[in-house]
Amino acid sequence: MKEIERKFFIKIMPDISGLIPWHSERFFLKSEDGFEERISRIQDRFFYDKKLVVSSMERDREKKEITEGEFNNQKSRAYGSTIRDTYLLSQNPKITLQIYRAQFEGLIRAEVEFNSIEEASAFKPLPWMGKEITCMDIARDSTN
Repeated sequence: MKEIERKFFIKIMPDISGLIPWHSERFFLKSEDGFEERISRIQDRFFYDKKLVVSSMERDREKKEITEGEFNNQKSRAYGSTIRDTYLLSQNPKITLQIYRAQFEGLIRAEVEFNSIEEASAFKPLPWMGKEITCMDIARDSTN
C-alpha cells in the first residue's frame, strides 16, 4: 500500500472542541536506510507496520493487526516510542492533528494524506498550518 503525506507544524491551533481523539502508543523495532519496523497500540487494537521510504512524501507500507500478546512480546525489544492523541479534522484530504505526550510533550503537528503525488504537490497549506516539515527528521516519529 502506498502512503503519501505532507506534514506541518501548527501556526494557530485549530478548533478541536467536540472532536474525540484516538490515543496511540508506537514502539520502534528497527529504523535504518529508509526502512522502518514498528508496532502500535491504537485505542484497544494492536498493529505491526513496515515502511519503506520511496520519496520525501511517499512510502510503501505494510500493516497488519496483531494480538495484544504479540504486541507485548515485540515491545520488549523496542528501542524508542512515541505517545500521541490524534484528531481527525477532515476526510478529503484526510487531515489529522497530532498532539504528542510524554517525552515529546508540546509537539503538535498536522499530517495530510493524499491519493497521489500530484494531489500532494497541488495542496495549499491551510491558514492555521505553519512551516512544512515533510522533508525534515522531525516529520518521522522514529527520529523524534
